[in-house]
This record gives sequence, C-alpha cells and structure tokens, in this order.
Amino acid sequence: MKFVPQPNQQVTPDVKIGEGVRIFGFVNLYGCEIGDESKIGTFVEIQKGSKIGRRCKISSHTFICEGVTIEDEVFVGHGVMFTNDLSPRATNEDGSRNGDPLNLVIIGGIEDAFPSLVRRGWSPTEVTWKGSVMRIMRSAMSRERYPYAPISNLYLFGRPQDIALQKARDNIHQRNHLRLWRSPMLYHGKPVWVGQVSRDIGSRLTIHSPTFTTHKIDPDVDEAARALMEDLVYSQGLRAIGLVKGVGATPKSAPRENLTTDPYYTAGMRSVLLFDSTPTSLTQIEVLPWQPFERGFLKPAIEIEGGE
Repeated sequence: MKFVPQPNQQVTPDVKIGEGVRIFGFVNLYGCEIGDESKIGTFVEIQKGSKIGRRCKISSHTFICEGVTIEDEVFVGHGVMFTNDLSPRATNEDGSRNGDPLNLVIIGGIEDAFPSLVRRGWSPTEVTWKGSVMRIMRSAMSRERYPYAPISNLYLFGRPQDIALQKARDNIHQRNHLRLWRSPMLYHGKPVWVGQVSRDIGSRLTIHSPTFTTHKIDPDVDEAARALMEDLVYSQGLRAIGLVKGVGATPKSAPRENLTTDPYYTAGMRSVLLFDSTPTSLTQIEVLPWQPFERGFLKPAIEIEGGE
C-alpha cells in the first residue's frame, strides 16, 4: 500500500517507505529510505541519503542528517542529533585539539560487558587527585605496577569519558588503557558504548599535560583494538565481533598526532564487541557482516547493505 502523507507530515515523493511503517505527525522526511515495520516519532527530521533499517524505532525530536545509515532493529531515543562527520574523535575539553582516535564500540552493559572485562584483568582507574599523583610519581621512580593509575580526560558528546579502565603490565610505564562513553543509542536493547583503547609503551615529559607527564602510546592503535578483541574471546561473555567504519585511514608514512603529540596510524576501522550474559564458547562467537576483516585475522565477512 502506497504511503499517503497527512496534512501535518512533510514527506517528499522521493522517500522510499517499506511495508508496515508507522509515521507520526510533524515530521520532515526527504530523499531518505525507511525499512519495513519501522516507527518514526513526532518532530523527527530525516535528510536525503539517510537509510533507516527494518523494525527500527526513531523517537521524537530526533534529527538524522544526510548520509547516516541506521542498521536493522535499532532503537534511537528522544532528542538524538546525528552528525555526518566521518571522522569524529575524542578531544580536549574545549574541542580545539584531537585526542586518541575512537577505535572501539562495545555493545553491552553491567550484566555482561563489564564482568567480561574484569575477568580478563581490566580494572577501574582512580580519579586524578593529590594522592594518586604522588603514587604515580613513586611508582615511576620504583618502576612498580599501579593497577588503578588514573588516566587523563578526553571529551566526547560534550563530556569526559564515562568509564576509564586499565590493564596493568610490567610497571607503571606500560599498560593498556580504555575510555568509554555511553552513546544515546541501543542495539537490540543493549547500550552502545563508543571507546578508545591504546597500549602505553613508556612515559615522558610534556608541556601538553597539566601534570607535565604523559604515557606514550604505541602508534599502531589498531593493534591495541585487535589485542583487546582477541583477549576477550576468552572471557566467555563475547557473543559477536565485527568492524565498522571509523576515523578514516592514516598511513604509517604520514601519521596523525594525539593530544600530547604522540604519532599514530590506523586502517580507520572500529572494532565492535557485542556481549551477552549467557556464556559463549570460542566456536559460538559470531562475526557481524558489516565490514570485512583484514590482515587475515578472520576470513572476510560479506558486507551487506542495511544488514543486521
């Protein structure tokens, strides 16, 4: 049945609307595509070139800008505003300088994702205060481990990281650290976290930190994300893995710099880790067919437009 707009609906003729779609009043849709059985709430604008998957719910007062693709069965909460920036990055507080690249997406929450991280040796970090700074200095001089050492703030969605974790290695100079920001989106009812994981390979003095010291990151930031994925397959909580497009490729011959001028290079993808509270063995872990894996880590997945 052909969709006929109501007087309080602005829907241009070039909008492709699937079967069973429900569209409420005061919407503005043009040049976009809406999948079967999706719901579009009031005061929603969807611009040209955007694609909404099957069985999605787009809540009221949401703005979906040109070129955004929302996969199947995604819930978008009220008042969400999308950006078509193809390379969003964590920044300093005023947004004037870019930090480490966002190379990770975690799908899950308190009941599945975080227990899996704890089982694999990840610990929450302390906040930065006088006592933690003094302990960092003592650990640096004695080359001891500091499992809960604080990490500096980066900003995304207008706020510092919601969760900071680290996995200590031989000493204070070497660790893996992880920042996570909860996004406004859900995937199959699970919270979606955007994150940044990197491997610290040393410490150095810098004028770009309020403490005048910083950890130096391994420039191969993809390796840190792959290592996290490979480690968490043994957590028994990882149900699926995949890749999505991220910050864009940066070759080793022309690296970018993070907030403290450390160089890094990347293939530009983000690793996706989907968790579940039901124990999952190695042979049961699924591969999400969103972007093909490279470097022989897994056989290439089939890229399915609008796939789940």
